[in-house]
Amino acid sequence: MGPATADIDLGSLAEGSYNLLLFAPGSINAGKLIVSPDHYRLDFNVTGRFVFPYVQLNRVPDNAIWGHVGYHRESSWHFVQSFLDELSSMGAQPGEFLPGEYTYFKILESGERETPKLHGYYFIEPFIFDYRGDLPDLEDLVRYYGINHGDSLSISVFTWSGERYRSWTYSAGDD
Repeated sequence: MGPATADIDLGSLAEGSYNLLLFAPGSINAGKLIVSPDHYRLDFNVTGRFVFPYVQLNRVPDNAIWGHVGYHRESSWHFVQSFLDELSSMGAQPGEFLPGEYTYFKILESGERETPKLHGYYFIEPFIFDYRGDLPDLEDLVRYYGINHGDSLSISVFTWSGERYRSWTYSAGDD
């Protein structure tokens, strides 16, 4: 059996410093959560009972969309490129994202999004954009590719506001 893990939903927090107490059988750990415009940072005296995978997480900027297109045949690349071109024509543009961890993805020092290590595809094209278009249009695009090209690729799109669009949830005949 592995160690116990926990996620704590703190809701929407204003900038500032927040005192936190973490309890586990036989152990209490006191520290601070610092919220800034760009990131969340934990300032704890870490003991063996408490381990944090990241002491700092960058905040996902408003209007950020990210995801990937997975595929198994090199010949499907033209569908991938077509999807990315359509995203661009809908207003998706490269944005400036701070390097670091964002929980959902990692931005490398080069400014590129790190390719997920465990993704289950022979080929994968990760993306991240600043998107100022309408979210229903984005969902319609993913639906279109799911219905018309679902046998060639698999698309996952996530938004700053929590929406998730996955091409495999649509099939021919879905409304």
